[in-house]
Amino acid sequence: MLEKYGVTKAKAIIEDETKQQRKLTTEERLKRTIDRKDTYIKRLLAENKVMKEECELLRGKLFLLMQRNE
Repeated sequence: MLEKYGVTKAKAIIEDETKQQRKLTTEERLKRTIDRKDTYIKRLLAENKVMKEECELLRGKLFLLMQRNE
């Protein structure tokens, strides 16, 4: 009955994935972790740069508005 819905196949796929994870060496896991974190850091640096530029523009607008009101 469960084979009809693919439950046993899904279970077999999960078991294969866990076996593959066990086969990975510690070095490979560390490389993957480093790559993931490096990508995350690059994304954060890019976001930070954009935010700083936006902040500078807003400071300029604020300065101009304050000059107008004086």
